[in-house]
Order: sequence, then structure tokens, then C-alpha cells
Amino acid sequence: MLIVKYESKNFFGDYEYHEDRKNNPTFEDIKKAFRFLKKYHNNAIQIGSTVLYWDSMINFEYGTLSAREYDGASYKEFIWDYDGCKKNYYTIYKNVG
Repeated sequence: MLIVKYESKNFFGDYEYHEDRKNNPTFEDIKKAFRFLKKYHNNAIQIGSTVLYWDSMINFEYGTLSAREYDGASYKEFIWDYDGCKKNYYTIYKNVG
């Protein structure tokens, strides 16, 4: 499952939270999600049980992702270089779709 999480302004100028989901993502969906993640600092994506997000503006500028991998009620948190993370998921989804 692929979930893209983001905020956008509504008609009245207030921010609203959104989640767009895809149950069986293809390689093209993964590429599109990573391009979207790279574009704005307040976006996040979830691939399977791992959520990838920018923890701070500095991390966004230096391309350092924070990642949370959920396992039931608990999770482990780690830091991941954007390009390395992208390459990992591109390899996984290369032959999907």
C-alpha cells in the first residue's frame, strides 16, 4: 500500500490534511510519490508499514529523511538519505506494474 500525506489550503485559506491511497502501487506510482515528497517539506509518504517524512527544514534542505517502521503497536525510527531510500524502493518496485 502507498499513502501520500499532505496539507493544502482550502478556499478560505485554512490548511486541510489529506491522504491519497493506492492499494497496489506500481513502479510509476512510487516514482511519482518520491517526486512529490522531494518537492515540499511538509509531505510524507507511507510505503507498506514505513512512513517517510522530513523531520525539519534543515533535513529537507540536506535530503535527510526520517523514517518510522511500524510493527503492530510499536515502531522503530531511523534516518535515511533521500537518494538511498529512493534507490531502495525503486529496486523493490522496478518490476511491478
